[in-house]
Amino acid sequence: MNDRQGLITLLLQRSEDETLDFKATGYGFPRVSLGRTDGGDTRSKTPSLSRDERKRDFAKDLASLANTPRSEDAHLVLGVKKDPDTSTTLWGLRDTDRDVDDADLQSVAQSLLNNCPRFLYETVEYQGVLLGLVTIPPDLRAPCTPKMTIDNGFRENVIYFRRGSQNAEASSVDDQMQIWRFWLGDASQPPADDDNQFASPAPWEQYLMQVGRLESSGVRHILLVDAGFGELAGHLAGLGTGP
Repeated sequence: MNDRQGLITLLLQRSEDETLDFKATGYGFPRVSLGRTDGGDTRSKTPSLSRDERKRDFAKDLASLANTPRSEDAHLVLGVKKDPDTSTTLWGLRDTDRDVDDADLQSVAQSLLNNCPRFLYETVEYQGVLLGLVTIPPDLRAPCTPKMTIDNGFRENVIYFRRGSQNAEASSVDDQMQIWRFWLGDASQPPADDDNQFASPAPWEQYLMQVGRLESSGVRHILLVDAGFGELAGHLAGLGTGP
């Protein structure tokens, strides 16, 4: 048994929680060819991640695990069905999932998520079946959020995280502040009072997140501040200076 198989063994002994999610299937599906007219099977075995709902599913699962405050790796295990009685069924990856690789999932994540988390996808032979394993280290710079709205379950700039064994939206201020402060290295501090909104760096980080951390080429950003910020002009002088 190699290290990856050993890790799978340990993960299968656990129930789903804030850092672990099991999926009975992967995120691929077959493309359909319209070229067959002889009644044969028109389905290609080449997997595709081109459907919005499949991209959305992966991006939301990834973001939810990545955003959850933690000090350990989070994992997505594909090809495993966890039953309500906590028993486990090894389904293995479908034929349409087997050729989806790390590069495919990295591309999907980069296209849909701001502050895309670092992760690794690999397949693992385990007890005669092929499983998928996504590993997400605890090293975010800031929470990752959708770049666009696809539906009500995947909305632009919303923070998703794990609440127990479910993906959830950080809709309350307390949830949002806890997530922001943890990944900014200030989890020990209580949320700032409304009367002291500049005590936390979160508003500036939220702005950077919404504008792609000012990395979009060919786009100008203009910062307008109240005259009362005059004393801070020296600190803001180099803000728009390019690398």
